[in-house]
Amino acid sequence: MLPRDAARATWFALVVIAVATVLAYRGSFAGGFVSDDVEAVANNPLLRSLDLGNLRRIATSFDDDGSIASIAKLPDALRRLA
Repeated sequence: MLPRDAARATWFALVVIAVATVLAYRGSFAGGFVSDDVEAVANNPLLRSLDLGNLRRIATSFDDDGSIASIAKLPDALRRLA
């Protein structure tokens, strides 16, 4: 277990990160969905809960065309950007 001061510093850092994130994205909260967001996010039954089983299926599920979906595609997408 962390000493009291280290635990306090950790919580402070987490709060600062959370506040910075909210401030960074504050302009986008009122925006609507674009492109395929409605199908990929709003109508996606896997995103209805934070159940561990759903998170595992999101990371390993396949699109209709047989390609690996979402999180599993991220490393390839980042490599193409580089």
